[in-house]
Amino acid sequence: MLVTVVNSLVIGANPPAPLSVSSISPANGSTGFIGGPITITFNKNPNGTSGSAIYVNGVTTTNAYSSESNATILSTAYLAPNTTYTFKVNKVALASLQTDGETTATCGTAMTDVSGVCQSTFTTAYLKIYSVGPAAGSTNVVGTDGTTGWNVVPNITFGTTKVLTAGQYTCSSSYYNGTSWVTDSTPGAFTNTSNAIYSLPSMIFHKSYDESHLTTYTCSVPKSIGLSTCDAGTTDTGTLCQWTFTTAP
Repeated sequence: MLVTVVNSLVIGANPPAPLSVSSISPANGSTGFIGGPITITFNKNPNGTSGSAIYVNGVTTTNAYSSESNATILSTAYLAPNTTYTFKVNKVALASLQTDGETTATCGTAMTDVSGVCQSTFTTAYLKIYSVGPAAGSTNVVGTDGTTGWNVVPNITFGTTKVLTAGQYTCSSSYYNGTSWVTDSTPGAFTNTSNAIYSLPSMIFHKSYDESHLTTYTCSVPKSIGLSTCDAGTTDTGTLCQWTFTTAP
């Protein structure tokens, strides 16, 4: 291509491309979102974003986010189960963030332009277990015997929000004390983070007596809280989602 410079004006050079939405996750119209980062990727770095430019609405307030290269990753705030959310990007506000001389922005093909606002929708899944810790079926879990000192404090994370009441998430242990088997079914109260992550910081760690006398922890949540399936390696007993793990000697 012939490029001629006349009084600092470049003639024949390709103009900068408008800022455009390349992709969005969850995708527009998707269903069954079980949690995780909400991301929007642009064709170039928008050089920052503002709260009026990118947001998710529904039953939650505006989410915080951070910019990483050409992608903007919104906070992994936990969303309500089986709920439709609208993801919006203010096209005019985004256009003003460009520093390469371009002053327009487009929604691309990933989102729909609704009166100058790029929009897409997604629907969250029904309540699911996202993870449990220690993982279901774990062996040689370590900690400090007879104390609350766990390397991994017993916990459960749901993909969407769920408010539990006392006793709905519980663990108990069966350990050998040298002469007999003992059951410890007093996990203590759970802690709650974002109505999605529940931990048992007061649960006592009991190491296994030896390889022939392994301490087994059994944890569970009732399916009646809204669980139709038992995920993350947990077992469906009919009424409970249940999992076990054993500790190291």
